Amino acid sequence: MRVKITTSCFGKGFNYSAGDVKDVTEKLGKDLISAGFASEIKSAKPKKETKPAGGADADA
Repeated sequence: MRVKITTSCFGKGFNYSAGDVKDVTEKLGKDLISAGFASEIKSAKPKKETKPAGGADADA
């Protein structure tokens, strides 16, 4: 889970500053969010590769 830290916090095995963006375990992420220390960053879906219109090569 990817989160943005909104309030500096620390605990066993971590020390985060406000503004940090971190990949954390699902459990830690949910704990930080429910405590108000972080917000979840939703990952954007990768864009599909588009082909040129007409299906012809651009060099033709």
